[in-house]
Amino acid sequence: DRIKKNNSDYVIFLNNDTIVDKNFIEPLVKPLTENLMIGQTVPKIFYSNDLNRIWYAGGKVNLWLGLVYHDGIRKFDIESFNISKFTDYATGCCFCMRYEDYDELGGFDTSLPMYGEDVDLSLRIRANGKKILYVPDSSIWHKVSASVGGELSILKLKRKILGLIKLFNKHTDFLPKVTIILSWVISIPYQLLKFIYLIIKK
Repeated sequence: DRIKKNNSDYVIFLNNDTIVDKNFIEPLVKPLTENLMIGQTVPKIFYSNDLNRIWYAGGKVNLWLGLVYHDGIRKFDIESFNISKFTDYATGCCFCMRYEDYDELGGFDTSLPMYGEDVDLSLRIRANGKKILYVPDSSIWHKVSASVGGELSILKLKRKILGLIKLFNKHTDFLPKVTIILSWVISIPYQLLKFIYLIIKK
């Protein structure tokens, strides 16, 4: 409602646990003014406690295997992350879109919890025939998962799993649901070991 009252042409959603480059806005808005087929733009996002390490440089969604993940996560910034590209989804940490598109889609689906609603919005944008653009000329730094105890907290893990279950339940039919269950069952041991390794490494 506040967005609508401001009569905004473009809106930027930004977490309150971020630090932004002083010039981060213009690179996000410009593609939306130049290409109507672009429905959402998203910046390069770094860890706030490791200023040259990537948290988000694009996002991948696989509706057959039940996968959602960030390109470049935990890697140091290199030249390949400076190339603009179309991507599967924009993280809710920060993105820009036209207000009319946001309004037409009905905004976020509030029935979905954290770690699901941002992917859902991007999937609906793409289903509406538009694309998601990763814009590395725009940069921000993120204190990851500050509201849920940090990136490797059990609370975050629980919320993420719940969000993904609801997300894939909404966006898949029977057969993909079966392949997702099989994929998760097979990958659970690896994912648990990876989670434990990251905690120990930290």
